[in-house]
Amino acid sequence: MAEAALNRRVFAISGDDRVHFLDGLTTRNPVDGELTYAALLTPQGKYLADFFLLPRADDILLDIHEAIAAPTIQRLMMYKLRANVGIEETALHVHRGLGEMPDGAYPDPRDPALGWRFY
Repeated sequence: MAEAALNRRVFAISGDDRVHFLDGLTTRNPVDGELTYAALLTPQGKYLADFFLLPRADDILLDIHEAIAAPTIQRLMMYKLRANVGIEETALHVHRGLGEMPDGAYPDPRDPALGWRFY
């Protein structure tokens, strides 16, 4: 059983500094070939947003709930400074489901009972 996650937005973080840029800002570093669940915190350690990160050949996808997407992307742009990083919204859709995982899908890293995600 699969369904489209209509309340999600997917952004592509590109550029030569993308891994280093996220390394200093998120709670977990993205791992090649794996979907990573991470968060963005204030310098004092207070929660701002949570999202999924998926490294690809030329970028890292950031899958985030639409209600917190705009302020989170705005904050990431603020930290960008002179880093060689681009952040753009994609036309990708998030599909999620339970049961047999289709080719190209990723298991939800939070818990196996939460199924899979496909972009």
